[in-house]
Amino acid sequence: FAENITTEGINLMALPLGTQLKIGDDVLLELSQQGKVCHKKCAIFYLAGDCIFPREGIFFVALTGGKVKAGDSIDMVKLGDGTCEYTPQEALDELANTPR
Repeated sequence: FAENITTEGINLMALPLGTQLKIGDDVLLELSQQGKVCHKKCAIFYLAGDCIFPREGIFFVALTGGKVKAGDSIDMVKLGDGTCEYTPQEALDELANTPR
């Protein structure tokens, strides 16, 4: 498990589902999931004694692909309304029952 993109100055956990971010000139992402329940106690849990996914995992779906490079700007295109058609129902059910 590793970051695909690391950001500074953006509180991603505060953004509602459906928020769209543009990175650089081409890439458009939509926030589809915040947090992920660690059901099976993954390798991270056994190595660190904790799993950060319920608190730190942020998942976006790429609406438009392209190349991303260090230093690209990240701009909010649309603030979400708390829904995203790409969010799996099981993720919504799990997160509704997970304390934050």
